Amino acid sequence: MAKNGQYAEVYQNGKRMYAHRAVAAQTLERELQPGEVVHHKDSNGLNNEASNLQVFRTRAGHARFHKTGLATRQADGTYIA
Repeated sequence: MAKNGQYAEVYQNGKRMYAHRAVAAQTLERELQPGEVVHHKDSNGLNNEASNLQVFRTRAGHARFHKTGLATRQADGTYIA
């Protein structure tokens, strides 16, 4: 595992990716979409426990969450704000 700035990186299927995105994809049992954003609940970019991660459907939703602190979990496991 390599560390890039504040996020850990892993190799998966020969492809380098952020560890939090790999954990989130595994938790959701699907690949993440390009616009989806993985949020660290405790603001620690190295804490990649599944219980510490929230996947927002859009960057705008993630930004709104940071302004309001409000998010709604959807049936597919992602969040909107």
